[in-house]
Amino acid sequence: MSQLHEFLSILQPNDISKINKIRIIGVEKKILSLIMNYRNKALPKAESICKDENITPTHFYKICSLLLDKSYNVLVPEKGYKLLEYLNQKDLYRHFTHELLLQEKDENFKKNNPDLEKFYGNVFLLLQRVSAGDLDEELIDSYGKKYLGSIKNKNEGDEIFVRACFLNTKLNLLKVTKKGVESAHAINKELTSIEEKLVNKNYPKASFYINKAQSTYFHQTVGDPKMVIEYQQKNIHLITKNPTLFESDALVQAECRLAEMLYMDNRFQDAFDAYKKIFSTYKNELESDFYHHSRYAQLAIIIEKYSIASELIESKFGVYIENKKQGPGTMGAILMSKLTLFTNQEQANKYIQLAKRLVNKNLFIQYEYEIRILENIYFALQDDAKSAAIMVKKSLKFMYSKGLTLKNSEMIYVLVLLDEILKPGFEMSRFGIRLDKKYKSLQNSYAVIYGKLITKVIEKYNQN
Repeated sequence: MSQLHEFLSILQPNDISKINKIRIIGVEKKILSLIMNYRNKALPKAESICKDENITPTHFYKICSLLLDKSYNVLVPEKGYKLLEYLNQKDLYRHFTHELLLQEKDENFKKNNPDLEKFYGNVFLLLQRVSAGDLDEELIDSYGKKYLGSIKNKNEGDEIFVRACFLNTKLNLLKVTKKGVESAHAINKELTSIEEKLVNKNYPKASFYINKAQSTYFHQTVGDPKMVIEYQQKNIHLITKNPTLFESDALVQAECRLAEMLYMDNRFQDAFDAYKKIFSTYKNELESDFYHHSRYAQLAIIIEKYSIASELIESKFGVYIENKKQGPGTMGAILMSKLTLFTNQEQANKYIQLAKRLVNKNLFIQYEYEIRILENIYFALQDDAKSAAIMVKKSLKFMYSKGLTLKNSEMIYVLVLLDEILKPGFEMSRFGIRLDKKYKSLQNSYAVIYGKLITKVIEKYNQN
């Protein structure tokens, strides 16, 4: 996929209409028209296009580069950092890093960016906002050093700020891979040690990012909503007291995390209402936030606001699903799998299989667990209980091999419940005290969506 094709494939209709108005003629116009026609499908090989248009591969790539640059000019005429921010928001990591390299190589780079401290500080933060699959510790570390090197009056707080950001990135990577719990605990010890050193010191940004990293730890590793809330409230206080020191969406992100803690605390309607208010108030600030958008959509499914869920998924993830893009495309396909299992089961398997094709199995292990469970539930809801039961046993074997047990994972319990339900002559009374208790707890937990799906399966197989 060329960079131009990838760029055009994730744009919304209003952006496409602007690009279609670019004044070009001849072969450039023909190439743009051709790639536009292939926005939602694989582009023919460059050799085939060059043969049809009677141009050399070098000429073709030059045209694509020129058209990409003209597209940038139309959509982000300010160029510079604004373009980097735009590409980051669109989850175009390859474009973002390529443009960053081009800007730094430009002989007028320093003239265009008289405040290098601000530029490198902003880029350092943007590199941490990419999809988890694109997080690059070495690149983040290198731009942290560039940022520190650009500060005229550097102090201890600046060093701590960069270190806290880096540790937060490591925690996010540990979360998506479900590896290195001990490493996460070690990071928490370092953060706590730094926290103690910051007592009675006035380094607002350093304190903010230490709090943010601790919040990540207590959310993703420990699962303690109360501690997350405590750290987010500290950050809201810091933002309110020092508003000019923080990026424009810092307060929004803190409020989103508080809304998510309502979700974790099983207050689903309250969490949905909080997200609804946040997204209606801060639409622009949340343009690049896929994670909280997905939480909002999932809450809509949980409280059975299916039309709202469908609209949320389509507006944020639709173009990424349609063009089969890893990261947000995987997230969107999983959300659609969940939604259609409740609303249109005939369509569910299409999204489940798409998610299976898109997921990065080496990185997003949690996604792989979810996809397997959704597939098992889908087949359990079909008319072949025997095949579904065989599939469940294979999934259980796979998850046990990954270290999941009844003590450390609700995902295992979902499959164990399915295994019981799919046995011939199932009656709900066969669950026994332990499984019955777990089934009931699923109805009022962070994994409630699976509790609701298990209920659908029970309704199909219960012989009482």
